[in-house]
Amino acid sequence: MSTNLRRSTRLTSLGVPTPSGALYRSRAVRSLSLHSLIWALPLVALIAGANLELLPLPSRFSADSVLVRELAADFLWRSDDTNESWSYLRIASFFFHLSFVSPQQFALLVGLLYVYVSFRFVRDPFFAPVLALALLPSALLCLPYAQKDTISSLAAIVIVVASRHVPPQSFLFAIVVALIYAAVAFFVRPYYVIMAACFLWLRLFFLRSPLARVLALGLPVFVTLLLATGLLGDYHIQLQKHRDFYNLHRIFSDAEGHRTAFTNLVSPDNMLHFFVNYVYAAVILSFPFLKFGTWFDAGATIYSIILMGFLIVMLVRNRDAHPFANLIWSHMMTLWIFDPDVGSYQRHLSTIMIYLAPLLHYLELPPAIKSLLVSPRLVSRSKAKPGNGV
Repeated sequence: MSTNLRRSTRLTSLGVPTPSGALYRSRAVRSLSLHSLIWALPLVALIAGANLELLPLPSRFSADSVLVRELAADFLWRSDDTNESWSYLRIASFFFHLSFVSPQQFALLVGLLYVYVSFRFVRDPFFAPVLALALLPSALLCLPYAQKDTISSLAAIVIVVASRHVPPQSFLFAIVVALIYAAVAFFVRPYYVIMAACFLWLRLFFLRSPLARVLALGLPVFVTLLLATGLLGDYHIQLQKHRDFYNLHRIFSDAEGHRTAFTNLVSPDNMLHFFVNYVYAAVILSFPFLKFGTWFDAGATIYSIILMGFLIVMLVRNRDAHPFANLIWSHMMTLWIFDPDVGSYQRHLSTIMIYLAPLLHYLELPPAIKSLLVSPRLVSRSKAKPGNGV
């Protein structure tokens, strides 16, 4: 069996569409990998430079990063005399008990692995700079320094690697995602349970079965009725009240995140107001330029528009891309509840930008655009090679 036939068989077994033509022949693929390496190197340099304190990024001084490093450095003393939440103590304990690497070295390894795994999915040379731009927030915000998001990023890596061995459309892949998210919820971020539930709900909604679609539409109505009647408690309302209490202090001080923090639109005292505040938070977090109006907010808004548009296109045009598009949507839907400021929202969302790599892998460029973007010399050299057919 030839090299190309083995590659085609492997990709087909994973549910990945295998394109034909010179662009996917062995010589072209090697050149594309080199192209990916060229675009990955700036991200690697940024992550390594920040990790080694050669490039001081603002994320180094975030409350999350600083607190985790302080707890991990002196865990035995701080764990008995601290008011920090159990999630900080667990992640600090994890970093403290790493015997073979320091927390910063572990973060660097995760960051380099994050970039490497992402660019392994690049097929067309056009997508290498696109992926590099998509991963830039990750390299700036969550990858360089040891923090809770280091574990979240590692979980995303494991899921993407698992998709190479477990078909993403399969029920088994959904179980793998749910188990990994449950572990992250236990150790680091409890709301990952809600993300897993949103992912499973979206998976049910996009099944071909009409019955599954009816069940998916009925489930949020049922949960809403339970919340409205108080059978599930009023935790969701208390959560929004906590946002107001927390952010009123930040807005009228110089505390971290004070510029992009915001309060609820209406008082969170009933179910209707909860949904109004939820939609309001979703709009502000995803399109911050509408409220804050700076160039930084304009960039974040443009980024959100491109991301949402891309996810919608992938959901409409390619069923194979649904699992990872659904994963990103599940994060966004949950973060609209839990993140009280735009900076925190962008940082937490940056941990799962690696999910864009499989989505780009499924995306096919029109032939006319391919002919403009790919070097004709590269294609002609592939055609000249005998026995290179797929």
